[in-house]
Amino acid sequence: MATLAFAQTTHTPPTPAQIAQRRVQMLTNMLGLSSGQQTQATGYFLTAATANATVETNLKTERQSLDTAITTGNTGSIPQIAMTIGNLEGSLAANNALADAQLYAILTTTQQATFAKTLNRGFGPMGGGRGFGHGGPQ
Repeated sequence: MATLAFAQTTHTPPTPAQIAQRRVQMLTNMLGLSSGQQTQATGYFLTAATANATVETNLKTERQSLDTAITTGNTGSIPQIAMTIGNLEGSLAANNALADAQLYAILTTTQQATFAKTLNRGFGPMGGGRGFGHGGPQ
């Protein structure tokens, strides 16, 4: 019987600076941001990504707590944990929407029209409002 061995790799999440840089590059490609706009946008998205890094850490912890509550039958703690998760998700949405609003304010009217079409379609509020790099359960 053959045994397959898979190398375990550890995924290192991108830094807030990398997240902001990728976001600004995507927006530059989509909207044709000027160098001044790129500089301002980098600041907006770096602030959001930095705030979101802490929120994502807390979300991971709360999701693990929820899993534990489910598997141990601790039904009394589930509503509070779920509320905490909801509040954290709201923080992600707020951080991302604030960065998008700051960006929108510095765009030309043509850029604003293009950007507005992307909102809630996976490109706006940092990928559809789910936060930087959030890809489902951790």
